[in-house]
Amino acid sequence: SFPTRRSSDLPEPGYYLDEPFVEGPTQVDDLGMLYAVIKELRPATLVEVGAFKGDGSKILLSACDKDAMLFSFDPYPHVDVQEIYTKVPRSQYKLLQKFAENMTEEDVQHRKVDFAFLDASHKLESNKQIWRRLLPLLSETALVAIHDTGFWSKSFLDQFGAAASWRPGHVHGFGNKQYYLHP
Repeated sequence: SFPTRRSSDLPEPGYYLDEPFVEGPTQVDDLGMLYAVIKELRPATLVEVGAFKGDGSKILLSACDKDAMLFSFDPYPHVDVQEIYTKVPRSQYKLLQKFAENMTEEDVQHRKVDFAFLDASHKLESNKQIWRRLLPLLSETALVAIHDTGFWSKSFLDQFGAAASWRPGHVHGFGNKQYYLHP
């Protein structure tokens, strides 16, 4: 039997309670999906691109097996690493303060990556470079989750009163099928 956590050791930050569409961190519903995916897949090696305040890191660490390892890349992190280390051993989490475009095999301790969460750059060229660096590091069964891509439903954003900054460009579609395309 594999050692797993039964519940989240690192609960979500309180700022999600008042504003589920808080700008910057990964949204709470997306974090819930990440938690469920990691619980199901049980990856041994995880990579997170874009740590920001550490919300994704906390969810990934809460969901993964106790012998899994998370490597988190962010050139300008706002993560309270010491808080994380009060919940998980240092051997399970490594924050690399560097651009993922420069990720190396040494950064992930020569391990094959089973799960990657890309939530950093919103620039296509940057994401292409990250992908080129990540691809040779992936295991044969790896899953890559990419955040902030595709479209956002206008009715969903309206329902929750999401700010104008969540509505890039002009509205596409017609009737109840209107949406915004992420640039």
